[in-house]
Amino acid sequence: MTGLLLLLALASPSPTPAPAARIVKLTADLPDRSVVLVTLQARGKVQKLKDFAKQKLYVGTNPINLPGSPDVSLTGDGFEARFQLPYASVPEAVLSHDPHALPLRWEALDASGKPVLAAEGSVDLGDPGQVSFSPRRAYELFARLDRLQLAPGLAQVGFSALLSLYNPFSFELVVKRIEYEVKVGETTLLSANRPGMRLRPGRANDVLLEQEVPLASLGGAVQSLLNNPSVDFSGRLVLRTPTGDQVIPLQFGSH
Repeated sequence: MTGLLLLLALASPSPTPAPAARIVKLTADLPDRSVVLVTLQARGKVQKLKDFAKQKLYVGTNPINLPGSPDVSLTGDGFEARFQLPYASVPEAVLSHDPHALPLRWEALDASGKPVLAAEGSVDLGDPGQVSFSPRRAYELFARLDRLQLAPGLAQVGFSALLSLYNPFSFELVVKRIEYEVKVGETTLLSANRPGMRLRPGRANDVLLEQEVPLASLGGAVQSLLNNPSVDFSGRLVLRTPTGDQVIPLQFGSH
């Protein structure tokens, strides 16, 4: 997920007068490339909703001020909070966290800045039971594969494609390499990788993928290609972070 990565930031929580509810699920709607709309479901005892003035989101040790006043409603076993998270407000420090164990905290504040309602928990962005979003919509906004071509020659097959990656954040993303595989049905046509690059903030970054494969090495893939000219492209971005590499899968299906 895509990309949800790609969805949160870091912060150090303030003390609250009552224990925080437990985050049980996040739902992310992706209207455009500037903001993600988050619905946070929390489970815990809430006596009543008070007057809220502001809200903050925390991941780890650094806060993010969220726009607008808290939009909160009670549920049978807790509450739901809905808020907008602009991608540009996400700090680069979010890359230091394991996306499969993100420590999150959301707070609603009164007019004096005192937290009066909170929810916290560790969230696995790769678990659809905890985080729900549309991968198809994420690809539409942030990753495209165009101009995929196979050019058979006398001694080799040439592959080329244009991969477009949009970085919605206010900081550069450093990709160490792009690994990819092209298959015809169940037969692998080629496996390759491209050297690293920097994804500039707030814009689309185009990456040209090219590879020549000797016909002698293809074996049965040649016949598969003749019988079924559509190909499947899959791969992964290896992203550099302060705490090690993070892998973002790419899956574009048949072309």
